[in-house]
This record gives sequence, structure tokens and C-alpha cells, in this order.
Amino acid sequence: MKRFVRFGLVGSFNFLVDMIILNSLSFVTGFNKGFFAALFSVISFTVANVSSYQMNKRWTFKNNSENSRYKIFLIVSMVGVFINAVVVYNLTSHINQPYFSDTTWMNVSKVIATLFVVFFNYFSYKKYVFRN
Repeated sequence: MKRFVRFGLVGSFNFLVDMIILNSLSFVTGFNKGFFAALFSVISFTVANVSSYQMNKRWTFKNNSENSRYKIFLIVSMVGVFINAVVVYNLTSHINQPYFSDTTWMNVSKVIATLFVVFFNYFSYKKYVFRN
């Protein structure tokens, strides 16, 4: 349970990094739907993911071995970013909801996408990346 709480704290921090980058890219370009929302989501997820790897390796899973499993982490993360981008793309492109602005809907879509990915990542990291 302690490890899952640490994973949650690391994830929360990196989710903030992810959202700040996503919203910064959207703000600067003015794009917040469809392809660009998905592209910005991939970019922001990737930056947060590099940070997440280091934090999870050293703190959550306390795996300080020199035998880096970053390639496996990257493969698992690529599956996660694909799921994330597909959810963001589909929600921002195909759901015409009347309740939120486009930017708010992009953020809601990102939160929904993150919920899909968080459990996949935790169990995959635990089983394949940071196993002791």
C-alpha cells in the first residue's frame, strides 16, 4: 500500500507537469481540439514521463540498480501515451458537449485519459520495470 501511495504522489506531481505543459502549448498556439490536442497531450505526457521514471525508480520502487530498464519503461509508457492520445483525440473531436469551453473540455478529456492510463502504468511498471 505504501508503494501505491508513493506512486500516487509521484503521479500527482507529474500530472501537474503534464497539465501545465499541455495548457501552455494550447494557450500559445490557440489549438485545443482533435489532432493538436492529441499532439500536445503526447508532448506533455512525454516530458512528465521522463520525470516520472526517475522519481519512481529512486523513490517509489527504490530500484537504484545500474541495470536500467528504461527501454521497458519506455515501451510501457508508449502504450500509455497511445491510450492517452486516443482518448483525448476522440473526446475532443467526437463529443459535442454543451457544458464546457473547448479548453476546459480538453482538460476534462486529459483527466479522463489519465484515469484510463494510471492503473495500466502502475501494474506494468511494478511487473516489468521496477521488479526486484
